[in-house]
Amino acid sequence: MSNRTPVYILCSPRPRSGKTFLARLLLDFMRFDGKAAVVAFDVNPHEPVLSEFLPRVTRVIDITNTQHQMMLSDLMVRDDGVPKVIDLGATSYETFFDVAGDIGFFEE
Repeated sequence: MSNRTPVYILCSPRPRSGKTFLARLLLDFMRFDGKAAVVAFDVNPHEPVLSEFLPRVTRVIDITNTQHQMMLSDLMVRDDGVPKVIDLGATSYETFFDVAGDIGFFEE
């Protein structure tokens, strides 16, 4: 039996709406609640604020880059029990959901 892997996507098509702040709170909560491992993705390559606060657990993703798309999708659907938090910047909002729809992420 496999572990369930929670994926939290914090997003808004509007900039400066508190997405990164909420992502930080969620990550801190999970880390202090005893989760040994958490993975975060900062999908705002032009202003990677989350990765500045939590560089050890955060990967910066440029959703317009095919290699980054593949890496993100592979890690999101990996059934490893490690919670994933995606801080989705407003500039990457539409592209992210287009890619997620194309790869069938929501159907998984």
